[in-house]
Amino acid sequence: MKIDINKFSFFIASTGSLNNYGSTLTSTKSALSTKDLSYLKDQADQDLFKDIQNGVNAIISTGFTVQGIIAINQQFTNSPIEAPTLPGHLRNYMYNEEDNVHMIAERSYSPNRRLLHPARYCY
Repeated sequence: MKIDINKFSFFIASTGSLNNYGSTLTSTKSALSTKDLSYLKDQADQDLFKDIQNGVNAIISTGFTVQGIIAINQQFTNSPIEAPTLPGHLRNYMYNEEDNVHMIAERSYSPNRRLLHPARYCY
């Protein structure tokens, strides 16, 4: 499967922005196209970059199913910020406050952007 580097760069920067990813779209694109992580701002960005890339690879091979989501969760091993406290389980913020996540619903870096809040339970 061929991935559009421009779109994938935007995806990495957008997803990473939830955890203070500070590298620019240009540096993210350079890191993707050359496979050289030194283009990224710092080690924290490099770790998020690798985790996001691994998560996308997991969903490509597994499919977007419950097992695919669990496979993504298991890929976050580089960045301590994103490391799941219960790897291999779906998120449930009722018993794990760290699972209270939001998803960006519009293409904007504005702090006023719309966010989607998941249901209490994700099965």
